[in-house]
Amino acid sequence: MSADEREVPRAVSVAPRRVSDGRAGSRPAAAPSRASADSPAPPRRPGRLALGLVLGLVVGLTVGLALFRTTRYAALAQPGLSIGAVDVGGFDVSQLRRTIVEAAAAARVEIGFGDTTRTVDLAQLGVTVDLPATLAAVLGATPGQASLIGHASAQTNVPLELRIDQAAMRQWVGSQQVGYADPPVDASIRFDDQAGQFTVVPSRRGRVFGLEPLRRAVAQLAVRPDQLVRCDLDLVEAAPAITDAAALAAADAANARLRLRINLTDGAEPVYQVTSADLAEWTVLRPDPEQGLIEIAYDPVKVAAGLRQRLQDQVVSPAVSRRVVEDHNGQVIATPQIGGEGRQLGDLTPTAQAVVTGLERQLSLDVPAPIQSQPFDTVVTQLSGPAPTAGKWIDVDLSTQTTSLFVGGSLVASYVVSSGRPETPTLTGSFKVYTHVSSQTMTGGSRADGTYYSIPNVTWVTYYDGNYGFHTAYWLDESQIGHPQSHGCVNMRETEAKFLYDWAPNGTTVVVHE
Repeated sequence: MSADEREVPRAVSVAPRRVSDGRAGSRPAAAPSRASADSPAPPRRPGRLALGLVLGLVVGLTVGLALFRTTRYAALAQPGLSIGAVDVGGFDVSQLRRTIVEAAAAARVEIGFGDTTRTVDLAQLGVTVDLPATLAAVLGATPGQASLIGHASAQTNVPLELRIDQAAMRQWVGSQQVGYADPPVDASIRFDDQAGQFTVVPSRRGRVFGLEPLRRAVAQLAVRPDQLVRCDLDLVEAAPAITDAAALAAADAANARLRLRINLTDGAEPVYQVTSADLAEWTVLRPDPEQGLIEIAYDPVKVAAGLRQRLQDQVVSPAVSRRVVEDHNGQVIATPQIGGEGRQLGDLTPTAQAVVTGLERQLSLDVPAPIQSQPFDTVVTQLSGPAPTAGKWIDVDLSTQTTSLFVGGSLVASYVVSSGRPETPTLTGSFKVYTHVSSQTMTGGSRADGTYYSIPNVTWVTYYDGNYGFHTAYWLDESQIGHPQSHGCVNMRETEAKFLYDWAPNGTTVVVHE
């Protein structure tokens, strides 16, 4: 084949294609790259790979270090933590406790009151550190990121958990404001004896040093207890904590209880009705400035003491001995005194508690009182032998404190008397009545030793042995009759002394014996 006959490539005309881009119209397709599909891809830049490796390394180290610290310092404070100026990283619980307590004890606040300054510790202000809460905060704290990667300068300060006793703080500030402030006066209540009810004592507004700057100072000390913090307190208007309205509510509640009917009974009949004066005496008023109210309460111990005092006069009575006179053969020939049971009180604690419960529930009620019967005894006066005479004679039995009048062996009368005390005894023996004095002043004893006495208007005196005799004793009460009380004479009730005075002439035999 000749060269002219060889196929010659024909020029091919390629029209550009339009590639739709999803919009109206189209644009020409890009010219095909000269690079073949088999051509190698261009190499990546080395800088990006290095940056990724570094970031991965940092994240891995951070996570690993955090895991290491979590395991290594499970019961220790992590590095990078501090309490005040003390680096506590690695401290165990015992060391942390000591550090927390020392930090709180060392904290000081400087307080300005007008032209006066006081520097005080937290305890004086009623501020205490909550040790368990602060320990938990330290052990649960995580130091900052800078500390995690090893920068010692980045410390995380863990604040102390402080608790403020507001009442104690207010009390301390109040003790310092004398001469500067005019504190408000809370309303109160009192019992008006004339009105027979509780009335309100009005409140009054005042000016006191405000506590808010002091609270802020305490908050600062919680963060940095090692630094002295200063605050200045200014006088502010202050309302009373307990208002007139609150006091009136308390007075109304107390007065409502005064109107309750509370009776103490012996199980069947009333023996004492509690009065409004009793209830007022037993009422305990407990102002509560924090709550702004006055609590009405009743103390069972106080109620029991009050009930005992009232019932002692109204209910309690001693047993009265039965007294009999027997002849020398043991036959009862007289009963000068009939016996009677007494009444005494038992334990009043349950009774008082029942009264308190009724008052608290505002109930009228009848409450059985623990009244117990006291049996009486029998005192026997026995003649030691036959009558010393067929005529009139008087027997005085010192052991039973009994004086009996006889005609021969026949009893005329028998009385309970009071003979001499042990230090001034009535002498025993057989005597004769020798004189009668209707009224006189009796003297005796010694001025030197303080035993001197002078008693005017002693009536119906029947003498039988020197200065010893029978007579009235108006200075004795009934409870004393029947017990040795005198300076040696035989003391008697007036009507009985008068009967003996008229009955026993001079020469009447008197036998005094134990």
